[in-house]
Amino acid sequence: MQRNSLLAIMLMLAVLPACAQTEALLQRLSPTANPNWQVYRNPALMAQRYPASFSEASVAYHTETSSQAPVAQLGKDRYQGSFQALSYQPLDKHDAVWGNASYRRRHTTDVCWNETADFLKVYPYVTADTVGGKMEQEAYLFNLGYAGNKGKWAYGIEASYSSAMDYRDIDPRPKDNSTQVDFCIGTARQVTNRYQVGGYLHWQHYAQEQNIAFMNPYGTVMLYQMTGLGTHYHRFAGTLGDAYYTGNTWGGGITLHTLQTRGMEIQAGTQHMHLQKQMNNLNNAPVNDIYEWSHNAQIAWHQRDRYISLSAYYTNRTGMERFYDDGVHNYQQIATSKPFKATTLATQLKAAQEWSLNSKWQLALCPSISLLKHDQSYASPQRQLSFTSLIPAVNLQVLHHGRHSIATIQLTDTWTQNMQKQLIINEPELFDKQLATLYNNYHMATACKNTATLCGRYDWLMRHTVSTLFIEARLQYTTWTIGQHRQQLAMAIGVTI
Repeated sequence: MQRNSLLAIMLMLAVLPACAQTEALLQRLSPTANPNWQVYRNPALMAQRYPASFSEASVAYHTETSSQAPVAQLGKDRYQGSFQALSYQPLDKHDAVWGNASYRRRHTTDVCWNETADFLKVYPYVTADTVGGKMEQEAYLFNLGYAGNKGKWAYGIEASYSSAMDYRDIDPRPKDNSTQVDFCIGTARQVTNRYQVGGYLHWQHYAQEQNIAFMNPYGTVMLYQMTGLGTHYHRFAGTLGDAYYTGNTWGGGITLHTLQTRGMEIQAGTQHMHLQKQMNNLNNAPVNDIYEWSHNAQIAWHQRDRYISLSAYYTNRTGMERFYDDGVHNYQQIATSKPFKATTLATQLKAAQEWSLNSKWQLALCPSISLLKHDQSYASPQRQLSFTSLIPAVNLQVLHHGRHSIATIQLTDTWTQNMQKQLIINEPELFDKQLATLYNNYHMATACKNTATLCGRYDWLMRHTVSTLFIEARLQYTTWTIGQHRQQLAMAIGVTI
């Protein structure tokens, strides 16, 4: 009798950790149990985000082919392999640590009018030429965070470091080394039995060193310092291929977080970025500056199997150009102007409902509708690009929890309906080389399109150190009403521990 009781206790101890791991996995797979609320930008709220610890490692391969590049400066086709490891570990009832590390190797074809890494971050001040071509990239990311609770107070800290090198081995030969460091601290205090009120501060440092070389003994191609909407800095057109980008972003926000499975989630934040481009060949003289304000907010109500949320995001970017005298060695700044402006407004209303059909099957439906409004302008010569799109979407997920496996299938359909568009190009004769690319980008951004996505994941449950072995696949197909199309395929295999 004692022997049988001891055996039963040993079996229970062996099964309980596996059950906790399975519950943690089910929560991460559920669209309603684990939404990525914006309140988690405050690291102080991470201590009780997941019910159990988990670690996951995976390798993935991703391909993307298009009949025409949606944004020519980002390239046409992509082939990417990656490795990622992530972990979340509660230390006790009040503290938790988390982190992730990843490596990515990417090959991009047909990059046009851009020799600078992180195009969307430094736009419009990129270095460009009429040749372009393929681009290779290697990138690393490391992230680490800690959160704890003491009495009614919660506190957290998170830091990350990323580094990337973009290059090409044929002329023109850019070599762009970029780094980004992020640091965030947050705190929160329990004000009622149900809610915590908190705040967080965020700082980011970004730097990119660019060098463009030519090995062809018969000459080089013209390099242009672009300034937006098909314009460039005429004075510095030529062979200036060395540049340095540097800048900082400061921001913060406030959060309201529920401590129960039912309640409100509210977040509001703002941040300011200043990024400067310096030309190494001009004694490191700064030629361009980017000033950007961005604001974001989200309000949501949720309970265990449903939620509804409203989120908004707004950015206002201003580009400044610096003008210098005719000095040969020491450039003296004589004037500045801010001819480039860009604003983006995005809002989204989203809801989700999950049903447990029985002990094995779960069904979830997530409809959403978004509004996107984007405007760009340049003062002289006068240029303007703007469009407004309405984006309804629906996501359907089916999950089956078997005795030895968990299978998940998601089907998403997104329609982008253009509501308004405008493109004004005055004085095109001043520089007409990039106009064809500008027109193509405009037509792709303003055309209506449909995106269908099919995702599947299968987890084999185990009773050993490895909790699950999983395989994941995603297929996406996009068609534009102007006759263009794009297909993406991603495959991943990994383990959870």
